[in-house]
Amino acid sequence: MNFTRRDFNRLSGAILAAAILAFGLVGGLSLPAQAQSAEIQRGGTLKIAFRSDNTALVSLDPFQVYWIEHRSVLRAVVDQLTDQDPQSGEIIPWLATRWELNNDATQYIFYLRDDVTFSNGEKFNAEAVKLSFDANIALLKDLPTAFGKSYIDGYVSSEVVDEYTIKVNFSVPNAAFLQATSTTNLGILAPATYKNSTIRERNLGKLIGSGPFILTEYSPEERIVLKKREGYAWPSAVSENKGDAYLDEIIVRYIPESSNRVGSVISGEVDIAWPRDPFTNEDYNYITGKGLNIIQRSIPGITESLYPNVNYDRPFSNAAVRQAFQKAIDRKSYAATIYGKHFPVAEGVLEPSTLYYQSQSESLTHDPQDAAEILEKAGWLVAGDGYRYRDGKKLTVVYPLTEEKPGDVLIQDQVRQVGFELILQPVTAGEANARYVSGNYDLQRGVLTRGDPAVIQSHADVRYSGSAVSKNRFTAQAQSKLQELLDKGLAEADPAARKAIYKDVQDFILQENAYFPIFARTQQAAIGSRVHGVKFSGESFLHVNDIWIEK
Repeated sequence: MNFTRRDFNRLSGAILAAAILAFGLVGGLSLPAQAQSAEIQRGGTLKIAFRSDNTALVSLDPFQVYWIEHRSVLRAVVDQLTDQDPQSGEIIPWLATRWELNNDATQYIFYLRDDVTFSNGEKFNAEAVKLSFDANIALLKDLPTAFGKSYIDGYVSSEVVDEYTIKVNFSVPNAAFLQATSTTNLGILAPATYKNSTIRERNLGKLIGSGPFILTEYSPEERIVLKKREGYAWPSAVSENKGDAYLDEIIVRYIPESSNRVGSVISGEVDIAWPRDPFTNEDYNYITGKGLNIIQRSIPGITESLYPNVNYDRPFSNAAVRQAFQKAIDRKSYAATIYGKHFPVAEGVLEPSTLYYQSQSESLTHDPQDAAEILEKAGWLVAGDGYRYRDGKKLTVVYPLTEEKPGDVLIQDQVRQVGFELILQPVTAGEANARYVSGNYDLQRGVLTRGDPAVIQSHADVRYSGSAVSKNRFTAQAQSKLQELLDKGLAEADPAARKAIYKDVQDFILQENAYFPIFARTQQAAIGSRVHGVKFSGESFLHVNDIWIEK
């Protein structure tokens, strides 16, 4: 028996759609709608302000890129086999018109469109898909921890059935692969990209896709330039515009300072300010007070969290210390104080826009009294300075960070109330990485974006994560148990059974207090008054096909 598109999506789409409706994840929360002109206008240059470039991985190669800003760029250049509907969460056709998979998710068959071309004129077909997947696997021989590894885990081969039909085979079940085909990480590049470009050249933007824009310039830490291509006519159903892009050009600038990004969009120097962290409450009120629109959507994947180092005999190697720290965090106060009363509160390991998300709010209740009692029982007693000590040693945890933010200071104050000394230690990016590699730290912050719960595998499973800190988020025993659960999740093709497995995964992570969720990841965008048609993709990246500028 094979699962068809309808079989596979019927349950999983309904599950995510329920979460989207329940948590108000699409668009804004009581935010003004974008005013619409009577008639769409063509032409013009859209100017976008992103935060700083990724200096740790200078790359626009789809398979390697985890930087969410760059994934927004790639979505305009490189199409995927499928797309993820941001309203329902359903996987829908794009370059593939339909698909089938077997019961154990080890074989997928995709039936492709026959009217697609890459921007260099090459034909999109099954051979192009096979070459793209095979090239990704070849890349892993040189870069075994490339971000896309877990997306294509167990890949054995692609078989060209006919010109527009391809069969993809796996040695082990990979039930997350269908959703993976909707991501930019498995975007299909033209055969000429692989034949004529080195990995380094691909990193620097020598890419040919079938999308509505052509990447013409990538100057790291400065800007990216995209030009409209002619003859585009195969978007997914997410796009209202079924033809060429309305815009002539998109210019992305890197503006590291948040205040400068805000100032640029208010002055009209840029058309969209696209922050990594949500706007502070002060900036939010300032932007909307100037009459600009802010739209927002939950970012699927891992909730913005702090991660304890449970190894090297450091404070968080003690389970009671981790439990007390978790209970000392007041997430409601954090959201309201830093981002405003309109902002959602973190309620779990995953974000609500992620497939199989479950609310874990009961496990994340702020309870400083209970936290104090846990520490007392563990032998950590309060001294005259308000901090706790055991055997003469202060309960001190060190958080190396490259930029201290108001939220960090708020957390510092919250945990101080129960006796923790949280040291916010300024370091350079290089110093931070060295500390993570050596284990000389107690807390680290990070996130990862994907619309499928298999994102946890990329983030926490040491077999897949390229992060130096992954091995320190769990004890060896807990890591083994986590891997067992995650492997079951990838092996299960039935949506209801997968949901149950990933519920166990999320529960296990909080039982171990391996993640300290801090705030709900929400992608916001401040939009100039002349810009229309801005919306988010299923993974909360920028969707550019429908954007136009009023002249």
